[in-house]
Amino acid sequence: MAVTPADAPLLATKLFVPPPRPNRVDRVRLRDQLDAARGGTVSLLAAAAGSGKSTLLADWALAAGKAVAWLSLDADDDEPIRFLNYIIAALKNAGAIASIDALAAMTSGNPAAIDAVLTEILNAIAGRGAPAALVLDDYHVIESDSVHRIVQRVIDHIPANLHLIIASRVDPPLALSRLRARGLLLEIRASDLRFTPDEAGRFFNDAMGLGLTPEEVAELEDRTEGWAVGLQMAAISLRGRSGARNFISSFSGSNRHVLDYLTDEVLHRQPDDVRSFLLETSILTKLAGPLCDAVTGRKDADRVLRLLDTGNLFLIPLDDVRFWYRYHHLFGSLLQHELERSRTAEHIAALHRRASAWYVSKGMPEPALHHAVAARDDDGAVAIVSEHARTHIIAGDGGTVVRWISQLPRGRVENDVDLLLLHARALTNLYDLGRARNEVDRAEQIVTPEQRERYAGAFLSFRGMLEGLSGSIPHSIEMLERAMTLFDPNDFWYSMTSLHLGIAELMVPDPPKAELYLRRATAYRDRPDGLLTAVVGQSYGGLACLWRGRADEAMRMAREANEWIDAWDEQHHTGRPLSSLSHMLMADIEHMRNDLERARDLAQRAMDFGKEGFLIGYFEGARVLTLVAEAQGDWDTALSAVNEMMRGYRFSGNPRFADSCEAMRYHVLWRRGQVTANRDDLDTVSRWCETTGFLDVEHWSQRTHHGLYSDHSLTLGVRVLLQGERYQDAQRLIDALLDDALRRERVPAQITLLILRSLTEAATNRMDAAVETMKSALEIAGKPRFIRPFLDEGSAVLPLIERAASLASDRDFALRVLSSFNVPVTLRPAPAGIAEPLSDREIEVLKLVAEGASNQSAARKLFVAPSTVKKHLENIYAKLGVGGRTQAVARARELRIL
Repeated sequence: MAVTPADAPLLATKLFVPPPRPNRVDRVRLRDQLDAARGGTVSLLAAAAGSGKSTLLADWALAAGKAVAWLSLDADDDEPIRFLNYIIAALKNAGAIASIDALAAMTSGNPAAIDAVLTEILNAIAGRGAPAALVLDDYHVIESDSVHRIVQRVIDHIPANLHLIIASRVDPPLALSRLRARGLLLEIRASDLRFTPDEAGRFFNDAMGLGLTPEEVAELEDRTEGWAVGLQMAAISLRGRSGARNFISSFSGSNRHVLDYLTDEVLHRQPDDVRSFLLETSILTKLAGPLCDAVTGRKDADRVLRLLDTGNLFLIPLDDVRFWYRYHHLFGSLLQHELERSRTAEHIAALHRRASAWYVSKGMPEPALHHAVAARDDDGAVAIVSEHARTHIIAGDGGTVVRWISQLPRGRVENDVDLLLLHARALTNLYDLGRARNEVDRAEQIVTPEQRERYAGAFLSFRGMLEGLSGSIPHSIEMLERAMTLFDPNDFWYSMTSLHLGIAELMVPDPPKAELYLRRATAYRDRPDGLLTAVVGQSYGGLACLWRGRADEAMRMAREANEWIDAWDEQHHTGRPLSSLSHMLMADIEHMRNDLERARDLAQRAMDFGKEGFLIGYFEGARVLTLVAEAQGDWDTALSAVNEMMRGYRFSGNPRFADSCEAMRYHVLWRRGQVTANRDDLDTVSRWCETTGFLDVEHWSQRTHHGLYSDHSLTLGVRVLLQGERYQDAQRLIDALLDDALRRERVPAQITLLILRSLTEAATNRMDAAVETMKSALEIAGKPRFIRPFLDEGSAVLPLIERAASLASDRDFALRVLSSFNVPVTLRPAPAGIAEPLSDREIEVLKLVAEGASNQSAARKLFVAPSTVKKHLENIYAKLGVGGRTQAVARARELRIL
């Protein structure tokens, strides 16, 4: 018997907007979206249980400022007459409609009669004209096609003043695509409902009064993925606890409150076959149909995943085509907890073995190893590492290989020569030289007599390589040269040994000899295992070219190395850690050519790539970043970068490189002291140079075995001597350094030392010699277009460059150097004895300085700013060819200006 509308009991509480919760958080960003939805539109809130849909809608409805008809649905409403009765009651309760004349005709349940009533309802809403909203909460309980047809008819003929809002755990089977295409559908999904860190903080601390730190809030927000009920369960669990840290670190789907909620509201509501699928696939960090089929033994995983996806069952898509998914963290944790409770360890291990086998078949070693380890399949795990580790080492990615090997049983590694050498190579990429040496030691201990001849060359080469990286260059070269005689020229270890011989020769430094060895290493790039030696050889070979003044060739080599890495990564997908070296080389070139922004970007990228697993590239990037930041006057960045190098080299057991980095650090302090007139910096550097032998011409040669850093740091001693007006000592040191730089064809060092010699000659009143020396510096720097060495010496070199430029064969380059100082310059010979006459104001300033006045005192007497006095002094130093106040006064008296 049909139930008449009059007889149908209606539960009034289903028609009222739920009252606000005392601990709610006002989610303004989402309420604003609902407010912006005008009449004639549909809003769909589709997300899993406990996502905060109803709470958001209730808050919005109470503040909407228009008639809001609210209906909280349950399973009993899955019948068209009852559903329509509640719709009518909700609309009347909100004042959106009055009475419905055709209501009596609906008692028969005839579809035509239902349509007539629905038409009258829609007309009544439209006739009222005032804005109204109809909220259908918990729509996922509706399964009847008849009820879905009613809602679809409302959507198809929605009045212009009605805003229909549907909240559901699953996507309803309604045709919403037309509205979506016309921009009339607002969709709020799980990702939108996720609490932001700010909202989570307001919930925990303002609403719940827990007093959590920002870090604790961020961790809980991450663990719950912003899931509203997850946050609430965490807050409930935290109440009354004296310390939050331990609880937060262990909060998961096995937490009692979360476990009870998810088990009751989600897991137990699923059919048995779906529940089994959920449990067995919970071992996977990523889900895909074929993978799930392999793990569960089913053949319908794609269908089940689509069902879970449309059902918003805590399944999160990881791509746009919905092939890869993952479970919500807390839901996945619950499933794993339930799996361990309900299945045997053997069953779970079998699931992991199937997952590992599937990933192996797809050439995906990372997840394959994870599941092999979880299954305690030691043989399978070793096989995965042995097969794929070399590919990552070849790409310079030592970090991944070290991490993989750490997951293997240590006993298996300690008794496998090949694994030990793999581990040593990976540790070398990370510059963890002490552990690398221990692994080589262990490999030599366990090698059998039959294997000894086969591995003899590798052991010797490895030890020579480690000696070189540790700073023992002569010993390294001796061992590597012996190792070369043990290899066939087509052997991988021949190319590796040649590579490290080349690098060792750069440390001497001997660029011509280094180039010879490094060129051999690059010849192996077409071999499957040749990328590492080719790219490193090409990059350091390019550095040798740069030092020999062939900058264009060095840039070509760097770009070519990048192309090799691109091709490798496109095929093997191992990342680009080796790019750190090619980017370092390009950064070095751009720094020398004074394109500092470009150089800084390249140096930073070198560090970023190097952090992926090739730390020598990271340190090299830091080296160039130090130089660039110093040139830019960014002292904090320069000191931070050089300190990072020092930390890394000290950790690696390379005290010689660490000492060279320390010299670079003092060079930064020296520059800062010069620019900022910080006497403390200058005195600190002077004392350090005295105690370390940088001012001793007999001692400097002991500092040359640092190739990459020696030129930059050794010239620091010359500058300190010039500042102290120890011109004879400076000249002796310059002569010794310059002789070595010429003999070893180190062009940047030659340029810098000639500039310093020119300044020394000018300071000792040998102006003709000073101009001629500066002309030589310009001639050498012109071909590679090295501008930076001139700028590094400041405005003191300007008058010398002006005069030398008038004599230079490449006047265009000389003009480029002069224009890089960003001051007006002219190319004209200066009067004998002085590059350019002092102005009357400059003479006034110089007289006050001669009387002992400070910049501030002189500024007061001249009625100018101290910065103006400082600028006058810079011009005076430049014109007199001196480096400081004392020298300027002495030079002026010598020229009878004072």
